[in-house]
Amino acid sequence: MTTEGATKPPTIYDVAERAGVSASTVSRAFSRPGRVAPETSALIRSCAVELGYREQMVHSDEQVRTHVVGLLVADASGLFDTELVHSLASCASMSDVTVVTVLVGADDDGRREREAIDRALPAVEAVIMSAPRMPDAAIRVIARQRPTVVLNRTVADVASVVRDVRGGMRLAVAHLASLGHSTVTYVAGPASSWSDGVRWRAVTEAALACGLRAQRFGPFAATTTAGVAAADSVCAARSSAVIAFNDELAMGVIRGLAARRVRVPSDVSIIGVDDVDLARYVAPPLTTVGFSIHAMCDAATTIVDDLLSGSAPDDVRARVVPARLVVRASTARRRSRRVS
Repeated sequence: MTTEGATKPPTIYDVAERAGVSASTVSRAFSRPGRVAPETSALIRSCAVELGYREQMVHSDEQVRTHVVGLLVADASGLFDTELVHSLASCASMSDVTVVTVLVGADDDGRREREAIDRALPAVEAVIMSAPRMPDAAIRVIARQRPTVVLNRTVADVASVVRDVRGGMRLAVAHLASLGHSTVTYVAGPASSWSDGVRWRAVTEAALACGLRAQRFGPFAATTTAGVAAADSVCAARSSAVIAFNDELAMGVIRGLAARRVRVPSDVSIIGVDDVDLARYVAPPLTTVGFSIHAMCDAATTIVDDLLSGSAPDDVRARVVPARLVVRASTARRRSRRVS
């Protein structure tokens, strides 16, 4: 029997309020310490001691409720999207989030994306969109209905996680310049892709800075099959250096050039984007601009946690994942005068 006026024992939410963090962050500080910054973890434990909160409660009766989050991806058969789905599921398992995947057609103009999200909204508490192609206004409407995080794209007033594409293209173009190439050919991705426009602008800026000429062919679907077809344009232009929209396009270009007896990298150096697992196993292994998919997914789940708990900052800023150039055997010093 409870005595009138007796003080209730402190809860995980009391600790969260005292520390100025979300309840899910308190949960992770006790159950998965490696997922919380040391200074934050120390603050949480200090607040817990001050309040008389018993740590073991987080493992028994008091559990933070799991939130259902919808992940919108264009095509789970694509190499990048496949790795993204698996990585996000792994990050979610370390958080208080359960991810359900919402698939739409790869060659979509954004209309089916909106229809798919509208159907999924009643069943989810938050939304993560990977490179959506619907208009900014439509994304903002969804963000007003559910906490929303956008990957690989920026939308005003919506939380996002983006890759440092400009930095990545600078690394790629500078690498080609150091190998003696005077022209860089960009094999473009889908016309409806926001990322494609950013990558092409970044290539032109980097080429100008390095004293190279830049040219563009496309748009092409972001697939290996489309890359095989793009090899015709590469051959016709006598290109000696190619940066493709993604690794799949790049691998297709390699295959298409091989069918035309054009050697990679002796005749043409090729760079992809994404650093998917398969990139290291093709022949020749693909030089690529890589970004940590795990870092993207970890940032996305953290933002979702904060949005759901109300602890996200009012000013929405894009979190940027740094780029790295992974040099493999598909690039080499220019040996022939293939550039027109």
